Amino acid sequence: MLYARANLLACQEISNVLRVYGRASGQKVNFHKSSITFSKNVSTDQQNMLAAHLGVTVVESHEKYLGLPTYVGRNKTRTFQYIQERLDQKLQTWQGRLLIGAGKDILIRVVAQSLPT
Repeated sequence: MLYARANLLACQEISNVLRVYGRASGQKVNFHKSSITFSKNVSTDQQNMLAAHLGVTVVESHEKYLGLPTYVGRNKTRTFQYIQERLDQKLQTWQGRLLIGAGKDILIRVVAQSLPT
């Protein structure tokens, strides 16, 4: 995630940083999978112009980044409820009856840690 002011100079700097990073690391940004979001005080015309300059799409908000929510409100239980539901779903499909207590514990820990990713 990158943060910057909503102006052309900042977009040019972001482009430069990504280009230099790509040359140094050998990695490239997939702009077809990338998106940008703006604060409410940026006009739609300016949003479209800046997004076109960067070659990305405009979205209202990013719900998740690297599998985790980007915004966590007051109700953290509801925000992370999907992790509990996915863990429960995975536990139901296992042949957990065949494992001893320590085996179940390790299995649950490994799967729970990998769920957000």
